[in-house]
Amino acid sequence: MEWLNGLLRFSQYGQTCVLATIAETRGSVPREAGAKMVVTGDACIGTIGGGQLEYQTVECARKLLTENITNKQRTTLRRFALGPTLGQCCGGVATVFLERIDASALEWLASLHGIVQRHESAVLIRTVDEASVASTTIVGEQCGESPLQTLPPETLRIARRILENRDDTVLKRLKMPDGDSQRVLFDPVRLAEFHVVLFGAGHVGTALLPILAGVGCTVTWVDSRADQFPPTVPDGIRIVRRDDPQFEVDCAPRGSYYLVMTHSHPLDYAICERVLRRRDVWYCGLIGSRSKRLKFEKRLRAQGFGPAELSRLTCPIGIKSITGKRPGEIAVAVAAELLQIQARVDRSRDNPDYARA
Repeated sequence: MEWLNGLLRFSQYGQTCVLATIAETRGSVPREAGAKMVVTGDACIGTIGGGQLEYQTVECARKLLTENITNKQRTTLRRFALGPTLGQCCGGVATVFLERIDASALEWLASLHGIVQRHESAVLIRTVDEASVASTTIVGEQCGESPLQTLPPETLRIARRILENRDDTVLKRLKMPDGDSQRVLFDPVRLAEFHVVLFGAGHVGTALLPILAGVGCTVTWVDSRADQFPPTVPDGIRIVRRDDPQFEVDCAPRGSYYLVMTHSHPLDYAICERVLRRRDVWYCGLIGSRSKRLKFEKRLRAQGFGPAELSRLTCPIGIKSITGKRPGEIAVAVAAELLQIQARVDRSRDNPDYARA
């Protein structure tokens, strides 16, 4: 999570920044509730949709950074009517929560980072009407542990429901135990369910990596050749160098998407065979021609694979309307195909076959 890593890095080095979060949306807007951007005096990490919405948000954030602030000025909630106010033709309304982050936030940032590293989900709770923001991390069975016991019961109930139902970011006005009401931002933080295991660090794999890093998925990038990997990779990319890449299939999260494009046809086959033996695979894509697919199918049938398993193998890969053969063109076609499939998967999370796998 680029925004979280950025906040941690800035806070550790004593640099103050602003976290901008889309808190609420109405109608057509460029980004969804929960989208985030980190703003410093001279840079931005992430995006909340571009255009005038982002431009005005950055202006508000930098004003929050440069003014001599009191506790009451550490946060602000701004409502943007995109049509009348900003001249953007999508015409919806976006409410943006801006929070000034400094070294005092290190404790909850580190706690959240630890939760993400354990591949767990959390909810950040912010009481946006208070002079200072109270950020609380809630995750799984730890909901009843200190300091969460100090949360009002209704606040804790909503946070638990968000975790259980995988609900989105929501801004609510709640009645507090003292009788007052507060606006509370419930902001779930969870790893993307869109996980790609990419076998092969050749030309196409290298071209594909930055595209995947920009579309909200996590990637495990596997190759037996250490010298093939670039010196740095974007956030969300995990490099695995192992002599037997096919066994990395067993380590992949449930419901992963697999891309097989190594330097060796025998290795490609070994990986595909292992992937197709799993029952929880949304996509197994093999780079190559139709003749390569036919050769692999013949060998797979000899190993006992039936029509149902063979139908889960995609080869050639990439949307058919992009026919270019350059690595960048293939990478775009493959990324587009993955996004199409991922959109269908999101609409079928209640598939009983998947649930039983």
